[in-house]
Amino acid sequence: MLPLMRPLTLTLLLATLAPIAAYAQDTPEIPFDPAPTPKPRPTPSPIDAPQPEAEAMPMVRSSGGADEPPAPDGVVETPVETEAPEEEEAPSVGRESATRLAPSYSAETGVLRTIAAEGPEAGSVRLLFGIDFFSSSSFFRADDSASRVGGVLGVAFVPINHLELWINTRAQSTQSTLTRPQLIQSLGDVSIGAKGFFRVGDAVSLGADMQGTFLAGVGSQSFDAAQLTLRALATFDLSRTESQIPIRAHLNLGGVIDGSSNLVPQQLSDAESFAQSAGDFSRFTTGISVEVPVRYVTPYLEYTLEVPVGYLATPGIILTGATQQALRTTQVSGASIASDPGRPGLGRVMPQRLTPGVRVTALPDLTLDLAIEIGLTPDTAPGVVAVAPYNVVFMMSYALDPFARRSSGPPTTIPIVIPEMVASEPPASTGLVTGVVVGQDGAPIDGVVVGFDRAPPVATADNGRFLSHEIEPGTVKLSAKKEGFEPATADVSVTVGQTQEVKIALIAQVKDGIIRGRVADTQGKTIGGASVDIQGPTSGSISTDSNGKFEKSMPGGEYLAVVNASGYYRAGRRVQLEKGAQQNVDLTVRPRPAAPIAEVVGSAVRLKKRITFTSDDQLAPASAEVLDAVADLLWARPDLKLRVEAHWDNSISESDAQRKTTTQANAVLAYLSAQGIGADRVNGDGIGGAKPIAPNITQRGRDQNKRVEILVR
Repeated sequence: MLPLMRPLTLTLLLATLAPIAAYAQDTPEIPFDPAPTPKPRPTPSPIDAPQPEAEAMPMVRSSGGADEPPAPDGVVETPVETEAPEEEEAPSVGRESATRLAPSYSAETGVLRTIAAEGPEAGSVRLLFGIDFFSSSSFFRADDSASRVGGVLGVAFVPINHLELWINTRAQSTQSTLTRPQLIQSLGDVSIGAKGFFRVGDAVSLGADMQGTFLAGVGSQSFDAAQLTLRALATFDLSRTESQIPIRAHLNLGGVIDGSSNLVPQQLSDAESFAQSAGDFSRFTTGISVEVPVRYVTPYLEYTLEVPVGYLATPGIILTGATQQALRTTQVSGASIASDPGRPGLGRVMPQRLTPGVRVTALPDLTLDLAIEIGLTPDTAPGVVAVAPYNVVFMMSYALDPFARRSSGPPTTIPIVIPEMVASEPPASTGLVTGVVVGQDGAPIDGVVVGFDRAPPVATADNGRFLSHEIEPGTVKLSAKKEGFEPATADVSVTVGQTQEVKIALIAQVKDGIIRGRVADTQGKTIGGASVDIQGPTSGSISTDSNGKFEKSMPGGEYLAVVNASGYYRAGRRVQLEKGAQQNVDLTVRPRPAAPIAEVVGSAVRLKKRITFTSDDQLAPASAEVLDAVADLLWARPDLKLRVEAHWDNSISESDAQRKTTTQANAVLAYLSAQGIGADRVNGDGIGGAKPIAPNITQRGRDQNKRVEILVR
């Protein structure tokens, strides 16, 4: 059955495209006649109140010269001839506005990799052709080179409203110096999918899609592996709101059930896995994109992230180059950490892409896309399909509606009388609101949007003043908004025939604070290229410059800064950042020894060196190296929780031993807390002499009983 699916699917795809293209080619073009645009109403100025317009109905005169009713008083009839088709053609989506619905790289409506929770009207067809390519050296190793060229051909059809069906086929050719043979081709992969969508508000649409991908086998004509993609979709269109801002955003959340590892029976290397697009892990996926549809072009920005399910990383070890190439999937999912030479952290191998692009919509029904996918994944790992450092994508799509109504003859000429409106006095049943918007210093603010709950919004002029449209009498709620200021509201009582004065004061928003600092080792040598992760009300990551310095703007709040530098223990600090303030954080990292000092063994942390104290039960300087290794374990394993227990011998009373060990345990906890470790991760207490591990009859036994144990909770 499988060997027949691939040629049968390709035949159906070509058979679908051929009659549609022939139908579109043989159909004569019909001039599109948009609806007449009403005469715009003048915008009120802050000085003169707007005058109401007289109500009038347009009159249509036939060419036969039949009697018509006379024009109303105050209306001047101006005859204008216009052409209209005998049978009006339904306008296609995207012709009357800058927002054009076009296919994504999979053929369903969207941006590039993110999918829109909407689609064209019923009966619409979208044809897609796309290519992508990249070429890079030092991709997997410092001495390798790789390149890839791929292409996709697809078609999407909307049989009924709220349902979109699509099919596409993809081929790609990859060349790498790390594979044998160096040229690997993947031809005839086919994807079939369906998407349902509906609008839940003026600016919000929701949907879901499902796609099955069938992968062609290596050296065969059958489909030997498959993938299933499920996603929840959301689209937010601000152009449909009252503000009519030309911004659209799309959010995708879902997952991929991946069976591509069945393509070949043997284990693939990282380069072979990349060439075949075959991975060993199913994964959660998320994508977000923002597009700005303006006239003729639509620039957009897209971010996608995939999280492999079941991937396990070796704590504290980052591998690159030839050492990493030796790893295999059996080590990735193996149970023995001690026998595994190390695996990169999950955060360093998760496929991530940031894609700026532009969509050209200047040509009727033809859409062109150019985008550059920028890979954000720093490492590769066995079983996880690598992300290219960049990928240039070009797409071309064509929209047609083979089921649209068409004219049966040439257009006819219909004379239309457009009445000229004569201004009249304002009605006596409304009033106006005028005023000024100022800042905290009393200076006027221009460009403030003043909204009314019963009238259209207006904006302030250069002198900060505004004037409303006519408003019916009663209490009206005002709102004043401008970027960089806190919104303000006010209630005004409107009186018939009068203009009410109001003054609104805006308060400037407090700017974000700045976290800056420097990373150096215990000898004072600065470290460049270290990664500093900052977690709190908002999270972010930044790398240190050549002088070991870093700086990042963040909203006010409590943050945790953790530095990760190759060859050093991780280190952290907690930071309290005030709004608009600067907070300096200097982080000191200790070189990582060849042999680990602390490692988790069973239910305890085995320490290669003892934790020692001074005569007053404070930590000795030599203990810092041991506790830095313990802190590194906690940073590497977020799920790890520890308990510190301090013990003593019987050389002093039990009450004195209890107080002494409590002081020692608290000193250990205080050191870890200063490293940013929270109390929910590590706690402890003094045990006194209640739990000896050796008889207290010799000095050696008593020295063994004086100890600090770190247990896994």
